[in-house]
Amino acid sequence: MAQENVEILLASKSRKHKTNKQRDIVIVGIVAIIAVILLFLLPKFAVTTSDINQATKIDDFSNIDVAQAKSASKSRFLAVQHYFEAELKPALEAIPAETAFARQAQRLVEQLVGLFQQFALGGAYSPEIDDEIKAAEDLLQEYNQVVTESLARVESAFQNRDAKQFIVDLDGLQIIAGGNVKVASWIAKKADILQYFDLFQLANRLRAESNLEAELNALSRIDALGYSDSIINGRMFFLKDAIAEKQFALQIQATLDFISSNDFVAAKKEITKASKLFPSRSQVVELTERVDLALKKIRANQLVQLGFKKAALDDWDVAKKHFSSALEILPLHQLAKDGFERANSILRYKDKLSSIARSPLRLKSQEVLDYANQLMTDSKRFSEFSESLVNLQVEVEALIRKKMLPRSVWMDSDGKAKIRVKGVGYIMPTKGRYVDLVPGNYLFFAECKGRKTEIYNVQIPIEGDVPTIRVLCGVKL
Repeated sequence: MAQENVEILLASKSRKHKTNKQRDIVIVGIVAIIAVILLFLLPKFAVTTSDINQATKIDDFSNIDVAQAKSASKSRFLAVQHYFEAELKPALEAIPAETAFARQAQRLVEQLVGLFQQFALGGAYSPEIDDEIKAAEDLLQEYNQVVTESLARVESAFQNRDAKQFIVDLDGLQIIAGGNVKVASWIAKKADILQYFDLFQLANRLRAESNLEAELNALSRIDALGYSDSIINGRMFFLKDAIAEKQFALQIQATLDFISSNDFVAAKKEITKASKLFPSRSQVVELTERVDLALKKIRANQLVQLGFKKAALDDWDVAKKHFSSALEILPLHQLAKDGFERANSILRYKDKLSSIARSPLRLKSQEVLDYANQLMTDSKRFSEFSESLVNLQVEVEALIRKKMLPRSVWMDSDGKAKIRVKGVGYIMPTKGRYVDLVPGNYLFFAECKGRKTEIYNVQIPIEGDVPTIRVLCGVKL
């Protein structure tokens, strides 16, 4: 604040000093004009008037000159006094008492106050006032120069990161201009600046030690304080890249080591870290695929093992889910495919056999009976894998036996045909006889010498009347 006041005072004084000079020139000009007029008129007055009248005229001009001079002197006094009271005096008194300028400033203030009091009493403007004003302005200029130079030294110490010199210069500056806005700003930032100096020295030492992570931390703290520059920013960028490369190399190596030891879970963690640094690098892509495939195999194998464990417990529903999940991971996993197909077949046969067991009356239909028999035949190949399937087979087989009791069927013939019943055997030529057959569909072949073999499709019902079967030789060949 004092510095700003000083600069304002000096500018104002310069302007007022020019104004005073202009006013003095005007006054001198007026006096000169009066003198010329007097010189021109005096001879005329000597011819036409008396000595007394001449004396009277001269005395009148003399009185006018003195009044004007006094008026001009008073105006000048008031202007200089106002300049002193409004600007010079506050600036002089603002100089801190601890400085070498303070005593001289106090003397000048006291001297000028005394001079202004003398003028008020005597009415005469003393040239000594101008001298003291000039001395005060010179003192303020000198003081301002000292403050300016001190600020420059503080700035230089800051730029050079010279902590000792910075402290010395700033402490001295605080004494001579503590109220200055720029000085106050430096003082407010002093603690942060000293921390910045320490961090910068630390960063240099860590750089010499090749401690990249710690150096980056120190520089980052400088940046957080707000004292980073293009050099520091460039170094931080380099360090971040170098640290990333270093970490990437370590993570790739760790991934390879874990793969070698078949610890693919740990390998996955390491390659994931590496991918966050450089996701598109070929090493990352290749190792990620390799690790993921290994993990898929591991997971698929685990699911297959769980599937077979559940299958051993005859829990084929859960076993099928495990096999299915394994195939979702690895569609070409052969054991998973085999397990899934087996589980699916067993569950399908169990479902169909259960349906027959729940509705045994359906076996009255020859078509359903045939279907049940076929199911029994087809499901036998899975009997060794499922006890519950075997139990269903036994149950359905019992139901079929109940419905498959042999029925006596009367068969008419011509006594010539040798009759072959497919799946049963031969019946020698006869005119007619009873044949015991279980319900079902049969093919009867009438084989006669010299005649065409005649084929008959016969159905033996489970219940109800059994029609007579007529089997005769075919036409002559």
